[in-house]
Amino acid sequence: MPKTLATILQPCRHHLRSLERHEILIILGAFISAVIPFLSTDKSNVSNGFPGDAGIYGYLAQDFYGRWAEGVNSFYLGRSLPSWVLHHILHLFTANPTYEQVLTAFGILSVVAITVTGYVWCLVTRTLKITVAGAWFGFIGLFLNHLVLKASGQAPILTDFCAYALGLLLFYVYLQRQTWGMIAVTLVLTFTWPSGIYMCTLLWLFPHPSKPLDATAPVQRPPFKLHYFLALPPAIAGGIYMQTMLSGETDYLNRGIPLARVGYLSVAIATVYLFIGLSELLRNAKFYRWLTWSKYVLSWQFWGKLVVLAVLFKLPSLLATDSGNPMTLGNILHLVVRMSILQPGVFWVAHVVYFGPILIFALFFWRPICQLFQTHGLGLTAWVALMFVLSLDSESRHLVNFYPVLITFIVIATEALRQAWQTWHYWAFGILSVFTSRVWLTIGSDSPASDPHEFPSQFYFMHHGPWMSNLMYAIQSAIVLVLIYMIYDLWIRDFWPKPNADAIENLSSTQNSSLN
Repeated sequence: MPKTLATILQPCRHHLRSLERHEILIILGAFISAVIPFLSTDKSNVSNGFPGDAGIYGYLAQDFYGRWAEGVNSFYLGRSLPSWVLHHILHLFTANPTYEQVLTAFGILSVVAITVTGYVWCLVTRTLKITVAGAWFGFIGLFLNHLVLKASGQAPILTDFCAYALGLLLFYVYLQRQTWGMIAVTLVLTFTWPSGIYMCTLLWLFPHPSKPLDATAPVQRPPFKLHYFLALPPAIAGGIYMQTMLSGETDYLNRGIPLARVGYLSVAIATVYLFIGLSELLRNAKFYRWLTWSKYVLSWQFWGKLVVLAVLFKLPSLLATDSGNPMTLGNILHLVVRMSILQPGVFWVAHVVYFGPILIFALFFWRPICQLFQTHGLGLTAWVALMFVLSLDSESRHLVNFYPVLITFIVIATEALRQAWQTWHYWAFGILSVFTSRVWLTIGSDSPASDPHEFPSQFYFMHHGPWMSNLMYAIQSAIVLVLIYMIYDLWIRDFWPKPNADAIENLSSTQNSSLN
């Protein structure tokens, strides 16, 4: 085994030998949460189980090199690594894998990826010294949701679950400042999840602070309220761009047409969301000092990393056999803005539906969450700012590499709140999360075949913002509002802490002391 790989795997081997009881249970729980949908008979059989983009990944797994020779563009090649791996595994057993064998292989891969996510979650909780109760709270958010309990079984031929594990793994190697680990995960993400390269770029160019002092400096407000001035231009520009789409009648890339009669309300909600969220992320004086940035950008390592990342960024295009690409950066940004205004606040409704009610805690704790992001370095804060903009995308599955990191900081920010909870609070929240995951709902094997805005297709598409019908948007918005009230009334109101800069600093200092 190469020395570098042995060095990377050494912490994992050591951790496996020293797992505590609750960590073993968390990993086992992650495995069970993945096996339940894998064994479920409620699966899509549209196009032999290869609907939409998933068909490309399925056919690549059947005959990777033949399909590649026919033509695969850079976007799909950037998500082809799982198919390439499964192609070689399947061909160890059969020369011509069937549709059923490919579906089973992708299902097993999803189970493995979700289980690995549970293991990496234990690594992260150890590194940040998250309490046992916090680890279980994070488990609820990570594994008791629609993504894991339902979507992983209904449509397994996707790379989402590999990106889920890799996003959290990249955050872990960022915390550990593991250069070789960062390179390895970056290379895998480049051919697994196209937007992953942006995550890797920011976290590698601006690594985690090496000293606790860097990570726990008291938060100072920017001079002249610069954070508002920086957050205002993208919010205004986004709002103007959104308004230009209200009169459009074209269903761009089959992602829907904005509901015109409430279009201005949709634009207002998205614009305010963008402004408030970004201004809190940028609310730290250190971001406005040249010294903060110069220690990175004036080093030769920074420019060397930039060259390596540029090569990795270009690699899928160089290996692609088809010049077409429906998902260029411009198309992606256009889609994100468009999908944010299909209905008022649909992006946030869709995120709660898809990822679970734990996201509601971010509404009440966004400022301390942002302060915690800031204490963990420029790279993480810059990446979160980028992902916050992309969170306007109501197709929530596009955020799977970011969601586990957000959950980590929701857990940390609510620590003071949860110290007053009793055991039943955790059990009740877990049951609520399972119920809202719709694991009990029979979607139907052929439901995506008809009009996505009509039943029975809505059983599947109501969990995906761009195809959520107006009726299901109204119903699910009402459900989300009820959930907000329930969570505030039962889990927050009587236990509300009064976080301040000193509390955040002390908490961050405790977490980062293990990083040195």
